[in-house]
Amino acid sequence: MLSFVTIALCATLNVARAAPLSAAAALEAPDRHVRTLDRRVHWLIAQGVSHSRTFASLVTEITSSDVIVYVQEARDLPTGLSGRLFLLPTSNDQRYLRIQVRLDGLSPRDAIALMAHELQHAVEVARAPDVRDAATMARLYERIGDRGLGAHWYETQAARRAGRQVRSELSG
Repeated sequence: MLSFVTIALCATLNVARAAPLSAAAALEAPDRHVRTLDRRVHWLIAQGVSHSRTFASLVTEITSSDVIVYVQEARDLPTGLSGRLFLLPTSNDQRYLRIQVRLDGLSPRDAIALMAHELQHAVEVARAPDVRDAATMARLYERIGDRGLGAHWYETQAARRAGRQVRSELSG
């Protein structure tokens, strides 16, 4: 039985490649590391890659890691959360993360900035190859983050900066 390892985040091992992919190419590659099944989310991610250097660098770093990230819109997040990251259980060398974001009422710019914030959290996990389960993820965020309102809710300055930087890049 699969169970989800959950650590909500308020809103590396390198994989050998012949040549690094651009962030835009990485979104369309068969082995892409940032994935979604939602057309709107895909469009927002593509816009982020096309119009924000910071967003593109987040996608590129994830693509060069052992982390695969699934991004989905979620309308039923707990009160006070606009995004969160889940570590999914795995039995191989690949690590799987799921990002959920609440996009209702957000402009494209704000939605992309929110996704950048959550992608920065995915980068934080990608940079910590020892994060393989809830306990090691909690230890990572105890070390690099600030505790939020709920149990296992954390925030990092790097994610806040990423969101602000992407919003700024999309504004000007």
